[in-house]
Amino acid sequence: MVEQRTENPRVSGSTPLLGTIRGKEVDMAKLTQEAKDLFSDPKALKLITTVDAMGRPNIAAKGSLMVIDDETIAYAELAGAKTKANLESTKQAAMLACKGMESYQIKGTFQGFQTSGDIFGQVAKLIKEAINVDIKNVGIIKIEEVYDKGGKRVV
Repeated sequence: MVEQRTENPRVSGSTPLLGTIRGKEVDMAKLTQEAKDLFSDPKALKLITTVDAMGRPNIAAKGSLMVIDDETIAYAELAGAKTKANLESTKQAAMLACKGMESYQIKGTFQGFQTSGDIFGQVAKLIKEAINVDIKNVGIIKIEEVYDKGGKRVV
């Protein structure tokens, strides 16, 4: 199991998350500082792409995508029925954050939705303060690969 380190000052005291992919332990990718900064920037455009069991892609804006630690991304599931269903079905996600000419893509494996706990509570509080909406789920994604704007794998 991979121990979770809280890198995001907005999310602290979180509990450890899974350190396995498809049932086996793996070394998880660690985000670069530049990628963390961009995914933590509230003004950056953030998108998540998933696929269903038939391989059909779905892309959705997810402004709530945020860095939990060097190996974990979370987001508040507000209205993405297809995104939620696809993550539960195939477990695969690609996320993009971009601002100006800077961008990073992260590929990872969905670990599950949290409906309570430290991470859920802190994300719920952030969303409530930002847009006055109550959330029901926080999706947790373990980072496997990170690419820069030129498509070069950096992690």
